[in-house]
Amino acid sequence: MGIAIGQKRHHKKGGTVMENPVASRKRLPLLLVTGLFWFALYIYIPYQTPYLTAMGLAASTVGVIVGVYGFSQMVIRIPLGLFADRKSHHKPFISIGVLLAGIASLLRYLWPSGTAFLIANLISGMAASTWISFTVLFPTYYGPDGLKKATGTILMVNNCGTLIGFAVGTVVSQAAGVDVLFLLSAGAALLGFLISFFVQESPAPPREHVPSVRELLGVLHFRSLWIFALAAALIQAANMSTAMSFTTEYARELGAS
Repeated sequence: MGIAIGQKRHHKKGGTVMENPVASRKRLPLLLVTGLFWFALYIYIPYQTPYLTAMGLAASTVGVIVGVYGFSQMVIRIPLGLFADRKSHHKPFISIGVLLAGIASLLRYLWPSGTAFLIANLISGMAASTWISFTVLFPTYYGPDGLKKATGTILMVNNCGTLIGFAVGTVVSQAAGVDVLFLLSAGAALLGFLISFFVQESPAPPREHVPSVRELLGVLHFRSLWIFALAAALIQAANMSTAMSFTTEYARELGAS
């Protein structure tokens, strides 16, 4: 009995798990890009509403600016997912998504106004729409039984990037101002864009049948899909209208730093 070169054997109760260091190194670039991507998208989020309110914008206007981030995703994500699936190439969408996140933050820094934030949030929503390509490509680095582990891993990195962004933003915003957060966001996105060139994508296996758009949209007939979609929409609505927007403004009015 032998072990293939480049593999390590880890003994567990009830069986043996094979770990491939080559496969682990192959995953690293995409994990780094994922963390930087969500860092760039969320480092400034807790301060966006107070920042816009300080400009003199009405709460209704701020609500539209915050909401357009989700609106652009609602419009773009399904067509983008269908197109990426038919082309079987996700790396270009990942690179474009990270680049768009940086462009949006650079726009906020160079042109601090309600109009700029509206356009920037529209672009950020387009960037966030490419998340589907991250979640589809990463599981291909695991075996056929590794979907749960792959999904859990990339979601963990997603949340770590957001958390680190919030933590860094807390320190930097008080020390140097909110404007600097936009530069940090653009810098992280640029670094993520450069690393994305090292992301590996295996050639797609030949398909016996490429499903048409009508066939792909056939999933809309599943009642459970609509139930989960509605639940997800309510969760997103509650999250974006409070924690990601007006909760921080309310805390500021109460005297919080």
